[in-house]
Amino acid sequence: MSIKHVAVFGGTGNLGPDVVNQLVRNGFRVTVLSRTSDRPSGLEEAAKVIRTDYSDADSVQNALKGIDAFVSLAGPASMSQQRQLIDQAISSGAKHIIPSEFGCDTTNEHAAKLAVFKDKVEVQAYLKELAAQDRVSYTLLMTGGFLDWGVRQSFLINPNGTTRLWDGGEREFSATLLADIGQAVASILKTPEAYKNRAVRINSAKVTQNKLLALARKTTGREFPTEQASTDEQFKHSLEVLKSGQGNIRAAILGLLMKAIYDPAYGSSFKEDESAKLGVKVLSESELEQVVGKAVAA
Repeated sequence: MSIKHVAVFGGTGNLGPDVVNQLVRNGFRVTVLSRTSDRPSGLEEAAKVIRTDYSDADSVQNALKGIDAFVSLAGPASMSQQRQLIDQAISSGAKHIIPSEFGCDTTNEHAAKLAVFKDKVEVQAYLKELAAQDRVSYTLLMTGGFLDWGVRQSFLINPNGTTRLWDGGEREFSATLLADIGQAVASILKTPEAYKNRAVRINSAKVTQNKLLALARKTTGREFPTEQASTDEQFKHSLEVLKSGQGNIRAAILGLLMKAIYDPAYGSSFKEDESAKLGVKVLSESELEQVVGKAVAA
């Protein structure tokens, strides 16, 4: 299977530019589907951005014309569109699909039952069905948390306020740099047969919240306040909110995500990974320190 032309959905979001740029740098022709024709800052000039009306089948087919592979970087707001776009990509000639995973290991038996991953699990089942019919092949790419983004955006630790330490902050989890995720996507599409119809796990580092805070303190000389939180208590509260439909639904969904990231039973620290094969280097202590320092200063 030879892949030359890749279409990317969600290529202008948080992860998009890093994936698109690595695809371009690895020699792929890249088409980015976007609701607008605006180009994100830093996007490689060789990447073609096509304004797409997702409610118009002709508009989508025009954007997907001549593709060999389809990469979905759909976020929560656009996840419901993914299955339809997969069908349209296959109709346009896509031979390989990388759906929107890029996070917790949703093949884990506990994680797969969480409402926050419902759409992803349904797409997995659909792709398995399509693959069984020899209509397309696929790869599920599990990356753990976004390492640099997670610090920069106060998701893993909070550089500009109080960090909520889940279960004491000592739970180890896998995390990957955005650029490394992009490189892994490119590597998969170079040799798709090697990663056909299965899950692949990568990480740039295995860290804890306390480790990230220690590096942030070391690089800045600042203190970073913390507060304690329990994933078990938050999980219970989240389920109650979602069951009743009353309260902060977004916070409840986020609570389920915290359970998946920080509870080891949910496979958050990958026991096996294929980082090296996909061109992802595990960071040394000094490299991790530089990453955290740069992210905290951003």
